[in-house]
Amino acid sequence: MTTVVFSDTHLTDQYDAETFHALRTIIEPADQVIINGDFWDGYLTDFDSFLSSPWKDELFPLLKSKQTIYIPGNHDEPSFMDERTSEFARHIVPLFVLKSPAHTYLIQHGHVIYKNTVILVSDRIPRIVSATFFRFLTDQEKKQSWLGKLSKIIAHSLDVYDHERMKAYVRTARGKENLTFIFGHTHIPYVSKKKDHFNSGSFTPKKFSYLVIDSEGCQLLTIE
Repeated sequence: MTTVVFSDTHLTDQYDAETFHALRTIIEPADQVIINGDFWDGYLTDFDSFLSSPWKDELFPLLKSKQTIYIPGNHDEPSFMDERTSEFARHIVPLFVLKSPAHTYLIQHGHVIYKNTVILVSDRIPRIVSATFFRFLTDQEKKQSWLGKLSKIIAHSLDVYDHERMKAYVRTARGKENLTFIFGHTHIPYVSKKKDHFNSGSFTPKKFSYLVIDSEGCQLLTIE
């Protein structure tokens, strides 16, 4: 059985054919799919708009056919959604334990391990305020303004910080249980030397990374 794990697609209600074709390339060969958080971006769109977008015609049926397990992240929190996640996923869970003959994988988005300042602030202000702010920064990044460039630098610094905190968490947890940890969230593809900690990175049509788990173990694949 082959399981594909991807995360951080940050889809909106705007359909992108290139992104769909890239996703289809990795999903179609799989027996099972696990979406490890930030599948859609609740700060850039709303759930109703996402569900009614053209993604529903091609991507949603493909995911549903693969017994998809959906683990929400910090941009697609459960409070942003309702039971209509069943249109693209068979199950929605906060984390998932996948067992194979040789390994037990603990899969979760990772934002719950350590919350950086941006997440802590977002948790404490109305979503309409944080969403307006995120949309503004996203627009600035697309325009490549000085503010957009600064925003990217800060976002990457936070990702690096969270990534190092997750590595520290794995070092602390290692040995307590025979687990292999799989995270998303930081957008940083990663495989530890002991192969007991993986990060699926992020997914854009120009550059994407994902994990493939089978009887041989877990493998990180990056395509650009």
